[in-house]
Amino acid sequence: MLAVCLSLVVAVVGLYAQTAHFEFVSLDDYYLLVLRPEVRSGLSATNLRWALTAVEPSWQPFTWVTHQLDFSVFGADPGPPHLVNAAWHAANAVLFFLALRALTGELWPSALAAALFAVHPLRAESVAWLSERKDVTSGFFWMLGLLAYAGYVKRGSTSRYLLVAAALVLGLTAKTMVMSLPLVLLLLDVWPLGSRGQLSAPTRARLTEKLPLFAITIAAVAMTVFTQFTIGGLRSADEMSIGWRLVNAPISYVTYLAQTFWPTRLGATYSHPAFVAGSDFGTYVGLAVGSVVLLLAVTAFCVAFAHRAPYLLVGWLWYLVALVPVIGLLQAGRQGHADRFTYIPVLGIAIMVAWSLRDLVARWPRARAASVGAAMIALGLCGALASRQIATWHDTRTLFGHAIAISDDNYFAHQTLGAWLFSTGEVETARTHLEAALRISPDSAYAEEQLGLVLERQGDRAGAVAAYERAIALSPTSFFAQRNLPALRAKLAPPVPPANDLVQLLDAVSASPDDAALRVKIGIALLEKQRYEEARVHLQRAVELAPDSAQPADLLGIALIRLNRFAEAEPHFAHAAALNPENAPTQQRLDWVRQQLGK
Repeated sequence: MLAVCLSLVVAVVGLYAQTAHFEFVSLDDYYLLVLRPEVRSGLSATNLRWALTAVEPSWQPFTWVTHQLDFSVFGADPGPPHLVNAAWHAANAVLFFLALRALTGELWPSALAAALFAVHPLRAESVAWLSERKDVTSGFFWMLGLLAYAGYVKRGSTSRYLLVAAALVLGLTAKTMVMSLPLVLLLLDVWPLGSRGQLSAPTRARLTEKLPLFAITIAAVAMTVFTQFTIGGLRSADEMSIGWRLVNAPISYVTYLAQTFWPTRLGATYSHPAFVAGSDFGTYVGLAVGSVVLLLAVTAFCVAFAHRAPYLLVGWLWYLVALVPVIGLLQAGRQGHADRFTYIPVLGIAIMVAWSLRDLVARWPRARAASVGAAMIALGLCGALASRQIATWHDTRTLFGHAIAISDDNYFAHQTLGAWLFSTGEVETARTHLEAALRISPDSAYAEEQLGLVLERQGDRAGAVAAYERAIALSPTSFFAQRNLPALRAKLAPPVPPANDLVQLLDAVSASPDDAALRVKIGIALLEKQRYEEARVHLQRAVELAPDSAQPADLLGIALIRLNRFAEAEPHFAHAAALNPENAPTQQRLDWVRQQLGK
């Protein structure tokens, strides 16, 4: 057993040692870690309190604390924290092996299942992405829960049961993905525990003993759903119809299976078809129906052979059940599926593969050498593909460049890479990627906002204003659009014409108080001198004298804006826009004022 444990550790370290030279990536690493003061400033009493109460992007206090420890020990160097992730994963592989060994009493199938888990390319995202540490931390407590349950079944004591409950609670504080653990423990009661005769208690007693675990899970799920909906983590659930979510779920189940057995063309992000322009819902309905048929067929096969190979049904149900929290019925984000979601569910598939191979060898002993050779080749191929996939997480350019290369509709990769390129000064290339993102997904407020920044940098003020306006129309909370748009609109306004000497103008209006044109000239001169209240008085009179002229009304609106009297400015801009609908700056000022008024 020691040799197997050491081999698993060596395999994981060998694959992930390269991450010691990896950078933070523009996929939440800066937003969640580097730029978040409660994390960046390290572990302290104040930051610990924050970790215990923070619910955005999700409630994960244990994981937050591990990140705070990283910054306390390593500072802002991303290399060592990457190795910490690898250490968590190595520990998980060893614990999974020990748990299977304790549950089944079998050495080599347990070792093969753990090795498949340890070196599979689908693990790269969960381990090489710092912000996704919650996968490896929650996975750690999942494996501890399995191991503790094996001890509880063998010796049956309250203290051992409390260890199972503690592992569940701590796992939920790392990531609520652990919520399916009680159901998986019920499956383990069927096999291997029931098959080995280790459970003498009746089914009702086995269910009853897990009720406290289910209660813990239900409370965690309720809190997660409440905070995600109220804080906004599930915004995209409002953006996506229930039809798209129901269609994508079975397709994702089959996609994860395909990626497990043929792990190529893996990427950091995969676009959900609901957000890709031109996606044919009918076509995806057909794919979903085919996926459901396939899933039902596999389920029927596992049920049919349950008496001979119960591990097939248990492993398959493990896979189906553990994926439920992340299958997209409650959609958080715009991804169609994600490699990281397989971290716990595919443990069931690994069990199916390992014990199927064991039964094959038991039935046909002559196939032992071939089976061992096939397993070694499979592990070697997985390791080679995993090494290559891990390398794509080196930096932002590599990560999203690879994601774009393997897919034609990855708007998220284009917009994220475009934003990052803009931050590095590669403005023209950034524009290319942002425009590509908008061709794929025209309703991306983030891409519009970032394109606005690019156009503003390039001097295209009108284009920037249009991009910002589209961003705000798609998402009223677009930060840069809201911040930059008013100033840009002001710059687009026609320049104030040079005024005559103000003293002469005031003398002239004394002699001709009903001259609207003269009042407008005085208003312009006073605006230029930032004497806004005086300008308002003269422009108000000009509007009264020339109610059919757009210019006095427009200028009066500007004066009122300078006085922060937006409600009074709105009707004057509306009047000016109605008189001269071709004047775009007037219309833009009207729109902006209405936004400030919450209209």
